[in-house]
Amino acid sequence: MKELKGVESEALINKFELDDLFPAEFRKKVHIFHFKKGDVLFTTGETLRNLYFLVEGKIKIFTHTPEGKLLINRFKRPPALIGDVEYIKGSAVINSVEAVTDGMFLAVPFTDLAQLETNHPAIIRFLLETMAHKFYTEMHATSMHMLYPVEVRLASYLLSISEIREGTVFHEEMRTSNLMELA
Repeated sequence: MKELKGVESEALINKFELDDLFPAEFRKKVHIFHFKKGDVLFTTGETLRNLYFLVEGKIKIFTHTPEGKLLINRFKRPPALIGDVEYIKGSAVINSVEAVTDGMFLAVPFTDLAQLETNHPAIIRFLLETMAHKFYTEMHATSMHMLYPVEVRLASYLLSISEIREGTVFHEEMRTSNLMELA
């Protein structure tokens, strides 16, 4: 992952409707990072210094089991947030992150974010909503693993790793409200 120097973050902030989170005077503190497919972006135990907003590309979040096996937690596409749990808890990276495609992050240093919190409650609300969404998503994923047979979980996994975007004929054909039908 490489920081893009001299590139204005304003266009990406506007594109992803993050204007309310970052007052005009704060936007110069927002950095842009570019990554390539296959890059390991963060590893378990690493210390983060930034909150990352995924604005382009696809990433894989995973962990290794004590037996050394890779356990994929989820795939993320924009908009997504990386480092929120680590920021709030003040902990090291919990899960490793790898780039599935080329992409970009907007990054805000934790020190600047702490200052922003004191004067701009919208960022606190955003972090609360993000954490609540992650909690809900994890609860839903756990339920799916417990309630659905392996065929359904495999079909769901295959759709999640496909690089086919919404709106394509393939995606429309595979969309269904009945997971057993899809499986």
